[in-house]
Amino acid sequence: AAGFTAGGGGKATTGPAAFRSATGESKLEETPEQAIKKMEREIMDLLDESSFALENRQFKLALEKANKAVTKEKILQRHRDLQGFSEQTYLDLTYSVYFNSGNVFEACEMYQEAQAAYMSIIKNKAFSNAGRFRVNLGNILLKQGKFVEAIRMYRRALDQIPETHTYMRIKILKNIGISFIKMSPPQYSDAIVSFEHIMKTKADFRTAFNLTLCYYAIGDPDKMKKAFHRLLTVPIEGIEDEDRYLQYGEDPHSSLVMEAIKDDELRKIERGKRRYAEKCIIQAAKLIAPVIENSEAFGFDWCVDCVRDSQHTELASELEI
Repeated sequence: AAGFTAGGGGKATTGPAAFRSATGESKLEETPEQAIKKMEREIMDLLDESSFALENRQFKLALEKANKAVTKEKILQRHRDLQGFSEQTYLDLTYSVYFNSGNVFEACEMYQEAQAAYMSIIKNKAFSNAGRFRVNLGNILLKQGKFVEAIRMYRRALDQIPETHTYMRIKILKNIGISFIKMSPPQYSDAIVSFEHIMKTKADFRTAFNLTLCYYAIGDPDKMKKAFHRLLTVPIEGIEDEDRYLQYGEDPHSSLVMEAIKDDELRKIERGKRRYAEKCIIQAAKLIAPVIENSEAFGFDWCVDCVRDSQHTELASELEI
């Protein structure tokens, strides 16, 4: 959860001190500012506990803490109003409370409650960029199988996200494409529009495979071939720097470094990406080979030749088998 610090703290106590009658021991009264700060800390503690529980898949506990945070935040708002602090803004805390609540509800598949939490953020004009939470609403609608509504929500989110935020826009376009494919009947032509845009902006293997699948579904052999070619040209991150895992000479220090990085987490991620790329290529070849030429054999020969001439040469022998 995002951190929050309230302003205006640290004022000197005003008014007379309250004395304990029996002991003569005195204790300063808690000022309104101190009471507010205390409640804020309690809410932030609840958010931390809820986030930690959710991360550890303790959904019941995460939900319990999230609901308590919402309740306490409402009490805090009323307390501010009563103390005359309603003109002060505490947006970070309110934002964090409702964002965490929506996140937990969504993880617990309580979609109606999650939508209400996200809408609380979207409708609050004081929150900047709140419209991006329409992506979360679109994701919920997609999970519910409400594909038309999901597409509409994703497009509204796109309208509010600048062109410079390429990564976020691509993720939304992917979801729009998937939504079109999952509709009944599937709208492959509309999905192609989204996938083509992604391929022109920042190509990736999943999108290239989905594009090939769509052209297969509409029965366009030429477009299948073009999509397969584009699939083969998608760069694999890290493949251009494979030499860094090779040891040169017999320097002991170099040997230790190579031993450390050859199976580190980054290397594992790179291997996983390579395996996924190879899986996409093999599945795409097996899918289109029977329909792109006059015979399945000719289709496979065409795919093998393309693979052999690409950065994935070693896959050609696997396809031939």
